[in-house]
Amino acid sequence: LSSADNSPTLPDGIISRWDRFPLNPTGFKIFRIKVKKSEIGYFNAILEAYDHVLRVRTESIKTGILVILVASYFEEPYHKLIASLQKEHEVEFLS
Repeated sequence: LSSADNSPTLPDGIISRWDRFPLNPTGFKIFRIKVKKSEIGYFNAILEAYDHVLRVRTESIKTGILVILVASYFEEPYHKLIASLQKEHEVEFLS
C-alpha cells in the first residue's frame, strides 16, 4: 500500500514501531540523508541493526530520503558508520 507520493502506508488500525516513537524525543538528534532509490532497503537494514541507539524512517521512496533519529551519545559512531557506507555507496547528507 502507498500514498500518492509512493510513501508506504499501513491499513487502518495497524501501526508501525515508528508510529509509537515520539516525533522529537529528548536526547535524540534528527538527521536526513539521501541514498539511491534502489538502496533504500539496504540502508534501512544496516541502520535498523542499531535498534537501541537510532531509528530510521523512509521519508520519500521517490527521492531516496531517509530520516534518522540518533541517540545523542551515539552521534559520533553514527557519523563514522555513514562515512564508512559512503566509501561504497552514494550518500548525501541533507541535515
